[in-house]
Amino acid sequence: YRYTLNGKPTEVEEHFEVAATNGGWRLESTRTAAGSTRLHAEASGTGDRDSTCTLAFSSDDIAETIALYELAGGSLTVSMNGEAPRGIEADVYGADVYGAAVLSPLLRVFQGPAVAETIRAGGRRPVLSPWLDPADPASLLTPLVDIRTAEPLGPEAVGEGDEETLWRHCRYVGGNYDDEADFWLDEHDRLVRYRFPQAEDQLWEVELVEQPLSLE
Repeated sequence: YRYTLNGKPTEVEEHFEVAATNGGWRLESTRTAAGSTRLHAEASGTGDRDSTCTLAFSSDDIAETIALYELAGGSLTVSMNGEAPRGIEADVYGADVYGAAVLSPLLRVFQGPAVAETIRAGGRRPVLSPWLDPADPASLLTPLVDIRTAEPLGPEAVGEGDEETLWRHCRYVGGNYDDEADFWLDEHDRLVRYRFPQAEDQLWEVELVEQPLSLE
């Protein structure tokens, strides 16, 4: 994925690799930015929504923090920095929140499926993501759940002639995103582009510039 800010290239780089498994999937993804900031995820899951995800974050100023999320049987277990796993109870969203939650740990390879699954669920779904604010290192990678909404805005043709394809333009609201953000998915529910006006003078755009490598 290529990141631009106000139309200019940035130092942010994000790469990912994916693979299908018997009845499921697995992937790795890494985003790097200025100051040796790095977010890495290794995840796997099955068709019944059970999944595991190991997250690691580090920067010049913050030692590596590692979190292991395990979603199984409608419950969430988290292990921080190798400590004993602990169950995370459901909050105000209801007892079945983890059974319905979409895993979306702040890397673009997860974002397309999160948008698509939220739309398929009727446009509203709990999303599980990690807290990632370097100003609060004590809380880094602790789990957050919020209810997000999504809706399709229509197909858009991209390319010409034999190269023409349709992207699905979508709206996805929640977390950092309001209704000013725009998302485009391909036929595989993969995020291929998004626009995020973070502030009046900050327009982030992300585009898939190469197809993912296979882990196989």
